Amino acid sequence: MSVYKTTPIIVIPAFTKGCKLPDHFLRDFCGKPLLQRTFDAAVQAGFLIGINIKWLYLVTDNQDIANKYSDYITTIVIDEDDKGTPEKAVRLAMEMAEIDNHDYDCVMLLDANYPLRSAFKLSEMVKKYDPEYDLVVTVSRSAHSPYTDMFQKSRKGMLARCKKASENGSLPTIWVANPIATLLNPESLRKSSIDQFQEVLPIYDEEYLDFNLDTELGWEIAELIARRTNPFIERKSDTTYDWPI
Repeated sequence: MSVYKTTPIIVIPAFTKGCKLPDHFLRDFCGKPLLQRTFDAAVQAGFLIGINIKWLYLVTDNQDIANKYSDYITTIVIDEDDKGTPEKAVRLAMEMAEIDNHDYDCVMLLDANYPLRSAFKLSEMVKKYDPEYDLVVTVSRSAHSPYTDMFQKSRKGMLARCKKASENGSLPTIWVANPIATLLNPESLRKSSIDQFQEVLPIYDEEYLDFNLDTELGWEIAELIARRTNPFIERKSDTTYDWPI
């Protein structure tokens, strides 16, 4: 565990372009708006670890989403025609944080499309942050492997495996980043883009559950999973904002 005392800003992108369900981020998920579940996990994680994470930044391309939460957190609205990416959201939030003179040393990026993350896991992840790394990310074992599932076209127009297995016949374990959380080093971000980061610390999480929130069926399955894994998640829908801030 890192002994480094971390003070992060939290960035939550909520880009509606490409969402197939109407009011995707404001849609009820087990009694609360999908977006609020991510907010709540972040705030509660701060209480668990005893750090100041009230600096939340919501970056969206939808004015209705911004209006709903602008009284409680900092909202940044980009043009709906702009291409919203997680990295763009992070950089806009960093610019705003510096304007606001926030003294932070870490950026926590949370995907609002994953409502099953726990505050405890977020707090444990923050404890492991180390400024020696460019990136700290949760990863899970991939169900697919480029050694067996990917092909390339040969000179004769046939398909061939992209890579061969090692000489002893064993295949390496493939790990992929999942949307539970990502911690970014702001100094690294000021020097290069995320895809150029070399020093990456993985946090292995075999309990990650993958699902698709872009369809009605996928949404229902995700809610069923949520109720099975957390019997206390179901709460009465409430239009008021009930953060414990």
